[in-house]
Amino acid sequence: MDRYKLVVNAFLGECKGQGMLIASRGLWNTAQMDM
Repeated sequence: MDRYKLVVNAFLGECKGQGMLIASRGLWNTAQMDM
């Protein structure tokens, strides 16, 4: 989980607005797949 946090933090650091959209979209997709 720490590794995932690092990746997300680095991503947000590079491009805050777009990074956040892509990250939330990825989380949403995995949440839907679990169903």
